[in-house]
Amino acid sequence: MYSSSYEALLEYAGQPSLQEELVEAREKFIERTGPLFESDPSFEHRLTTFLEWFLIDRELNGKSLRPVQHFIENELGDASSDELDAVKALAQSRLELMEFRRWKDGQARFKDLITKGRWVLDMPEIPLGLESGDIVAGRVVTSRNSTYLLESLTLFPRAARKLIIKAAKPYKVQPPSPSEQIDFIHRLTYLANRGERYSHVDSREIFKALMASLVA
Repeated sequence: MYSSSYEALLEYAGQPSLQEELVEAREKFIERTGPLFESDPSFEHRLTTFLEWFLIDRELNGKSLRPVQHFIENELGDASSDELDAVKALAQSRLELMEFRRWKDGQARFKDLITKGRWVLDMPEIPLGLESGDIVAGRVVTSRNSTYLLESLTLFPRAARKLIIKAAKPYKVQPPSPSEQIDFIHRLTYLANRGERYSHVDSREIFKALMASLVA
């Protein structure tokens, strides 16, 4: 159900009435997370994360309303209660910064680096390359029957692990607002993209800019 609901939401993003918003949002996303080129190895993944942000997190211009909320209010009048609940679960989802601990029997365990909470998420199989201790950003969705991640999992460089954990520590004392949390994760994403673009540079050196900006 959740995959079909998200696919319906993606189709909604293609409506002509949203095209200007989509173009403007893409420019803003590039500003927040770095250049986006079709030749990049991560292009498809980043395009997916952009659409998630646009549909679920970003408010429409001049409205205190996100596209997913507009979709619920204007496009789901004939939907079943299960379909409506599935899209509402997407609307209530959050982008989380987590440390992967382990996977077993279709469930993945993560430690939340911002709230210190623990996540046990339904995951049919472990994503390729994911190892214990890796830091990821992923959208956690809690529906009626399951807590799961959307497929757009962002894996941050292992070399920057300690710097990311250190940068997240202040949020354990003063929890961020939802928008502050997204800003922080997008900042990490920006640095990760620089690391991909300048692969000859140690990721730790690139992520030191994060610590410098926090001190400043």
